[in-house]
Amino acid sequence: MNAKRLVWTACLVFLCASVASSVVLADSAQAHASVSQPTPRLLLLDCTKTFASTMRVGGLAAFLRASGAVDVTVQFGDAAGMYDIPVVQEDVSSAEPFDVIVIIPRGIDDGSAGYIWIVSNILPNSSPDEWAQIVVLRTVLGEAFTGLAQAADPTVDLWAGFTASLYTAQGWLR
Repeated sequence: MNAKRLVWTACLVFLCASVASSVVLADSAQAHASVSQPTPRLLLLDCTKTFASTMRVGGLAAFLRASGAVDVTVQFGDAAGMYDIPVVQEDVSSAEPFDVIVIIPRGIDDGSAGYIWIVSNILPNSSPDEWAQIVVLRTVLGEAFTGLAQAADPTVDLWAGFTASLYTAQGWLR
């Protein structure tokens, strides 16, 4: 009974922290947003297969949507392992490219995957505002998946950079 209570308490604490953080992020985003800049598009590719991980991804998506800082799309992907590249299921001809694609791989629960991939063409030498958004996203992912996996962007792992170049060539990423 104590383990069940601990899980529910942890979920409640995560939810409260998410709501509080979203208020702070929304205020910060509104203060720094310019009228001419469109809202960045973010795709969360959920390749996880467990209920707990899918709920964690759902909470992350809700948090990011509530922040108002990004336009979030969530899709389920099918990847056998950490280094598989999931296929985006949207029609590229009618869709606007994404600014960032986050791939949550299968295996983060059992430890066979240690990274969550932030796939983007935004690098430290890009606009400081854009890079700051990547740093904030990396922090949010780190908090959401503490103890399970860490976020890796193209500056941390070349696999994220390779995947970014592939998705850019296919038209999914700006």
